[in-house]
Amino acid sequence: MTISGGEVLLQADFAQKILKSCIEQRIKENLIRLNKEFKEDIHIRISTIPTVNLSEKNMKEIPSENLS
Repeated sequence: MTISGGEVLLQADFAQKILKSCIEQRIKENLIRLNKEFKEDIHIRISTIPTVNLSEKNMKEIPSENLS
């Protein structure tokens, strides 16, 4: 995906939200497709790095929904 039309960095927060939303939607679509194709359970593991993503806020942002 390309974001253009003027100076994107002037609206960096907005551009970041759009890109993050698109990525999350694509990941969810792929997981739903995998869930339909494979009979076994799918286990997702997320690596945590204390100085990067290991915080209570980040852990709460991880979706925990059933894809079936």
